[in-house]
Amino acid sequence: MAETAAGAGKQTAEKTWFGHPRGLAVLFLTEMWERFSFYGMRALLIFYLTKHFLFSDTQSYAIYGAYTALVYLTPVLGGILADRYLGSRKAVTLGAILLVCGHFGMAFEGPPAVASVGEDGSETVARHPVFTQIFYFSLALIICGVGYLKANISTIVGALYEQGDPRRDGGFTIFYMGINIGAFTAAIVCGWLGETYGWAYGFGLAGLGMLAGLVIFLRGQHLLGNVADPPDQRALERPTAIGLSLENTIYAGTAGRSAAGMVPCTKPSVGRLPTGTVRNADVGRDLVRRVCAMHARRAGPPSSFDAAHLVFGSLLGVV
Repeated sequence: MAETAAGAGKQTAEKTWFGHPRGLAVLFLTEMWERFSFYGMRALLIFYLTKHFLFSDTQSYAIYGAYTALVYLTPVLGGILADRYLGSRKAVTLGAILLVCGHFGMAFEGPPAVASVGEDGSETVARHPVFTQIFYFSLALIICGVGYLKANISTIVGALYEQGDPRRDGGFTIFYMGINIGAFTAAIVCGWLGETYGWAYGFGLAGLGMLAGLVIFLRGQHLLGNVADPPDQRALERPTAIGLSLENTIYAGTAGRSAAGMVPCTKPSVGRLPTGTVRNADVGRDLVRRVCAMHARRAGPPSSFDAAHLVFGSLLGVV
C-alpha cells in the first residue's frame, strides 16, 4: 500500500506530457518523422522504378517485394544486436543516421533511363550505371536503418514506465498515433511532390523528415534517462581481432556490408536488373556459408562482429 502511494506521489511530482513521461514526446516525434520518411519514400518507389528507371512491372514488384520483406525482417535482427550489445539508444541513433543517408541518397536520381528499339524489333533499356548503383545502395541503407530503429524505439517506449504502470497502454496508444500521422501525411505530400516537381523533391522531403526525427531524438536524450543504455558498456569497449572496439566493429560491419550493395558496373544495364545485384547475392550467400562453417569449428556464441556480417551482409547482398 505504501509502495503504491509512493509510486503515485512520484508520478504526480514528475513533469509529464499529457500525463506521461516527457520522453514519450521525444519518441512520438522521432517515430512520426521516421514513418513519414519511410512511407513517403515507399509511396514513390514503384512509380520511380517504372517511370524513371523503366523497369518492367515484374521487375519493379520484385525489387519492391524484396525491399518490403527485408524492412520487416531486419528489425528482429537489429533488436537482437541492441539487446545483447548496443542498447536501444545507440541502435536507434545508428538506425536514424542510416535512414537519413539512405533517403537523401534516393534523391540522387540521375538521368532517366532510355528505351530503344533495335532493328530486329526488340526493345532495350539503358540505365546510368552509377545512379543505378546509388539507388541500390540507398535501399540497403534504409533497410539497415529500419532494422536498427523500428523495434528498438518501441522498446524504449515500454522502458519509460515501471512494471505495472497503468499509463503504459495509453503511452503506446499515443506513440502509435504518431506512426499513423506520419504515414498518412507522407503518402500524400511526398507522393504529390515527387510526381509534380520531380523525384528528387519527394525523396528529399522524406530525407528532411528523417533528419528532423534524428535531431529531435538526439536533443531529447536527457528526457530518456538511462532506460536504453547498453547492457554492458565495458564489453562494447573491448577490442576485437581487427583492432577496433566491439561497438565500432559493429558500426564498421554495418557500413561495409551496406556498401556491398553498390558494385561498379562497366556498362549500363540493358532491359534487366544490374549484374552487380546478382554478384552481391552470390557474395552474400558465400558469406553466410563461411561464417556458419567458422562457428561449426569453434565453441561459444557468435560475436557481434559475426552477427553484423550475417545480418547485414548476407541479407543486403541478396537485395
